[in-house]
Amino acid sequence: MNPPSSNLLSTVYGFLATIVLLMIVSWLIVIGEISLYGIFVGQTEARDKSRQILFQQLSTIPKAGVASKVMITIQWFEKAGEHVNAYYQSLLHHAHKAISNGPLRTRLDMAGELLFSAGENVSISLAIIAIRVLLLVFFIPLLIIALLVGVIDGLVQRDIRRFGAGRESTLLFHRTKAIFMPSVYILSLLFLISPIAVSPALFILLIASVMGLLVSIMMSRFKKYV
Repeated sequence: MNPPSSNLLSTVYGFLATIVLLMIVSWLIVIGEISLYGIFVGQTEARDKSRQILFQQLSTIPKAGVASKVMITIQWFEKAGEHVNAYYQSLLHHAHKAISNGPLRTRLDMAGELLFSAGENVSISLAIIAIRVLLLVFFIPLLIIALLVGVIDGLVQRDIRRFGAGRESTLLFHRTKAIFMPSVYILSLLFLISPIAVSPALFILLIASVMGLLVSIMMSRFKKYV
């Protein structure tokens, strides 16, 4: 039998791995959204729209000091991207000199444009995901309060049912426990991959409400007998 400390570490590692996987999946989905939008309206317009979403989402950060630091970081990445793009344009210019006009040069231009668009999509989507993850971190105290309220409410309901000789069943506890974390992950994923700039308060209130309700149900059916 594994000691409790080993089980706790396994749970923590599993939770952290799930969070990292959730962020990676969200990032890839956002990249796909930007690329798909670029197919229909053009890559330039898609990048401009993505930047607009990025700065709109940045304005929803509750602390101005943190928002300014994030903005400075974004600007630094943009400058680094400009240097990379300048180097890429230099290489492309030398390649044009070496290759005469023809199908090969046209394909080279198309490949260069695709690489440039892909790099822009990756950087913008990464910034969007980072800002939204930061917003989720800011609202962790609200989620903790929702959990505490759910625990207290569930324990009160449990005591009322016990003293009233009500019918007890652990089936609801196990079913609710099974869907608790998947529900939190799905709602968080929907917030991270949203194709528009959304108010974090709406999603956080929804996540907090779902967490509080599910915890209340679990605690009310926590144990059949004491």
